[in-house]
Amino acid sequence: MIQSEIKDGGGTDRSATVTTHNALEVALEIPDVPEIGTKNRLQFNTVYLGSEGGDAGAINMAVDGSVTPQEFYYSSQQDYDVLIDRFIIVLVDGSVAYNKFGAVAALPNGFRLSVIEANQETVIIDDASTTGELVALTGAISEHDILGNYNAGNDDAFILNYSINGPLSNGLRIGRGTQDRIVATVKDDLTELVTFNIRAVGARHYP
Repeated sequence: MIQSEIKDGGGTDRSATVTTHNALEVALEIPDVPEIGTKNRLQFNTVYLGSEGGDAGAINMAVDGSVTPQEFYYSSQQDYDVLIDRFIIVLVDGSVAYNKFGAVAALPNGFRLSVIEANQETVIIDDASTTGELVALTGAISEHDILGNYNAGNDDAFILNYSINGPLSNGLRIGRGTQDRIVATVKDDLTELVTFNIRAVGARHYP
């Protein structure tokens, strides 16, 4: 047995401690705190997937993609990495049923959400045909709500909060200066919906 002591090298001379369960106690701190008056390297970021990129073009995916599939996406940026923590999916219609897509009959082709990394596609939501499948395919069973009389038109809203910190402990990274992107594809006629959009929530990380 080798006895050792771990001390802080920052001048405090504090020693590391061991818990009652014989585990080393570690405190995590931000290693690169910026100087006063300078820009944070890690900044909050929230953006809608759009027909021309994040927050660009149309963000309402209630479109007709039955003949020509319509894509809504968020691409990599040149100056910073994009770190995605969760997706918030909002579907608004006159009513919302699990065995329909909102109030639209089950989709013949299905709605798809995927991420493209290094030219390889990984499907996140694999062709969901109903509101219930949107929930089941993400595994976020307890993280969704259906709100009645959501707006002035007394429409209902389905809201799915899909955290990806489970499968990815640090979230999803879209590396700067790459061809990586998040893509939502509409392959059916969704024009009967009032609103359908996806918001990606996370952070911008500057080098």
